[in-house]
Amino acid sequence: MTKQGFTSTSPFFINTTVAATESAAGLKVLGGEPYFYVDNGMSPFEAEVGQEHLQSYYIEVFNLAPTESFTIQLTDPAGPFSISTSSSSDFGSSIELSATNDGVITRYIWVKYVPETAGGHVATIQHSTASSELEAVNVEGNATSLPVKWHSFTARKTEGAVLLEWATATETNNSHFEVEWSGNPLNGFEQTGRVESKAHNSEWLTRYSYQLPLKDHTAGTLYFRLKQVDIDGRFEYSKIVAVELAGFAGVTLTLAPNPVTDATFLLISTPAEGPLEVQIRDSSGTLVWQQFYQVYKGSQQIKLPYSRMPAAGLYVLLTNFRGEVNRQWFIRL
Repeated sequence: MTKQGFTSTSPFFINTTVAATESAAGLKVLGGEPYFYVDNGMSPFEAEVGQEHLQSYYIEVFNLAPTESFTIQLTDPAGPFSISTSSSSDFGSSIELSATNDGVITRYIWVKYVPETAGGHVATIQHSTASSELEAVNVEGNATSLPVKWHSFTARKTEGAVLLEWATATETNNSHFEVEWSGNPLNGFEQTGRVESKAHNSEWLTRYSYQLPLKDHTAGTLYFRLKQVDIDGRFEYSKIVAVELAGFAGVTLTLAPNPVTDATFLLISTPAEGPLEVQIRDSSGTLVWQQFYQVYKGSQQIKLPYSRMPAAGLYVLLTNFRGEVNRQWFIRL
């Protein structure tokens, strides 16, 4: 699968004229026209006929009316695509969301592709409010016949490990399986193990298993997929399965001083090691600065790139760690 993230392609912005106003408490807050951001970070879907493929993308909506309705709808409700706010259930042709009392919506939207026929498929996901029609996200899918027909693939937590179990209904020229894991599928997967084919060619049910010791992976959600590799080197991916581990505390951000100066540092505290994406965007949503870090369990600090923010105003700092997006607003005087 192509590596993905909430900046993997250029986002689009709708009604991005946003004014900074003074709240009753004297703090600068967003105000003005609705501001809408969509990360269209999906690559084309690839699946065998009858196989499931999941991807997600991220949305942010600001300056809506309190509890204003927000609709996300497929243009081809009878097609192979469906959408949901959850990766595990309740997929359909539309989603109805409500803004918070502050007029804000921030979340991931999941898209499922389950083709019934081979070939290419195209759909459009339309986002709208009661007051305006917003731009669409286009999705593409390609259904093929794979050399391995999957029977099942599951993951579950055991004592000190995650146990992966899968079975194939048939295999043709199958060499091996590479086990891949991720803390955030949008940022890609990495290999953690390899399991050889038991048959290479078979017309009967063949079962496999792989056990991953948890070690440092003691919290959060872990995602797994299988890379099935043919004898000739070609490969295909299985569906993605997930295991929820207890106690994930997320990322803690401390930005000081704020309003920022050329001596402002970002203190980052994480519950585990992994890749961290850091962004700074101005009040219109324009990307000002972006960097990727390999962080470790505990605390570390990053000097804020003060010179990259030449204009005074309101900015937002965003981090993405294992799929958890955090944001903190700050002021540059």
